[in-house]
Amino acid sequence: MSKGGGPLPGRELEGRNGLIWRGATIYRRTQEDLAREYGLSQQRVSEILAAVRASIPDHDKDLMRLESIELYADLTQRAMEIVDLVPAPVFVGKDGQIARDDKGELVRDYSGRLRAMETAAKMDAERRKLMGIDAAEKSEVSGSLRVEVVGIDPADLS
Repeated sequence: MSKGGGPLPGRELEGRNGLIWRGATIYRRTQEDLAREYGLSQQRVSEILAAVRASIPDHDKDLMRLESIELYADLTQRAMEIVDLVPAPVFVGKDGQIARDDKGELVRDYSGRLRAMETAAKMDAERRKLMGIDAAEKSEVSGSLRVEVVGIDPADLS
């Protein structure tokens, strides 16, 4: 322990807390799943993750963000390369005949292309979240409401 009573710098990623941190950040496990494994409440897992996150120096966080952005850029490029591939033909029947449309042209399977597009979009969403681009913005909305009852005699309401 340090003089202030907290853990020594760099020790937060050791032991159980380090395993929980890696489980959540690297293996993308849910807090509920980690809580079950370690016999903790989800709230306690959340507190551990917050403490570990707070213990990481800003310089190291910046390096992690940069590494993540580079990874996302590389994976997005690879996904887009798959998007640009000519889709494979569709094979049908027990003999594996190539399917053709009414005009005699190959029927192509676009599921791989669509999956690559979905993957690229998900990676972009993760990148935006990492950078805080999609952070919610506070906005204040005000207004008034006026109610007017027309055509009713107030005596009829009592």
